[in-house]
Amino acid sequence: MLFFNEPSSQLYQLHQQLDNVVMEAYQFNPYDDILEQLLTLNLALAEKENEGESIIGPWYSNK
Repeated sequence: MLFFNEPSSQLYQLHQQLDNVVMEAYQFNPYDDILEQLLTLNLALAEKENEGESIIGPWYSNK
């Protein structure tokens, strides 16, 4: 666990990169509460799913 919290470690840097990519993919604001943003997204997707709409993640590309 020591290496995960050490900013100079490769593991820490990779986690930071992953966090940034996920925040960008979901268009989350890093200054807002992440749990609130996830709950809002989850509720919106559940509503769409209940209405029979297909759910496609941010990774989907129609190219």
